[in-house]
Amino acid sequence: EKYFINVAAGGILSEIAHSVPSERKTVLGEAAYYIEGVKRIGEMRLDTVPLRFEADGFSLETETFLVIVANSRSVGGFANIAPKAYVNDRLLDVCIIKSLRPVDLVPVFSQIVTGTHTNNKCISYFQTKSLKISPLSDHKNFIVDYDGEAGGKMPAEISVVPDGLKLVVPGDSEKAKKLLKK
Repeated sequence: EKYFINVAAGGILSEIAHSVPSERKTVLGEAAYYIEGVKRIGEMRLDTVPLRFEADGFSLETETFLVIVANSRSVGGFANIAPKAYVNDRLLDVCIIKSLRPVDLVPVFSQIVTGTHTNNKCISYFQTKSLKISPLSDHKNFIVDYDGEAGGKMPAEISVVPDGLKLVVPGDSEKAKKLLKK
């Protein structure tokens, strides 16, 4: 079993995260990921993997470029990738970026930055208590990571551990008000 606090991800973000050397992460922090992403734009392919998503009476089969399973709104420097997420709502927020054309890349990621992507035709966004992700073909190279650490290959079963982590935050904290559902 593997656990994560903030995000399980698969696709291009995982590939970028694992290609950044540890020394660079230590020195540059979050900026190291942006630098690596910019460096790789020219070689970036829009390859997809056919995946099945099963969640709370819901099933979806789609070509997948990127999947984010988040427990908070902010993931990998994107402050609004899961705009409906609260760390204490006992739900996983799932953002699936499906097959993209090159012309869709900038508009989709611009919407992700502003948190207005949830109705985009290239994206499926939903909330669930549990999720199973399975490959529909022999694409064993679609790697999942948990909070930036290598988590292995598909299939993946992810579920909420209710009250699995106790947090102590000041009652008047503005950051806490944004993260926690009352």
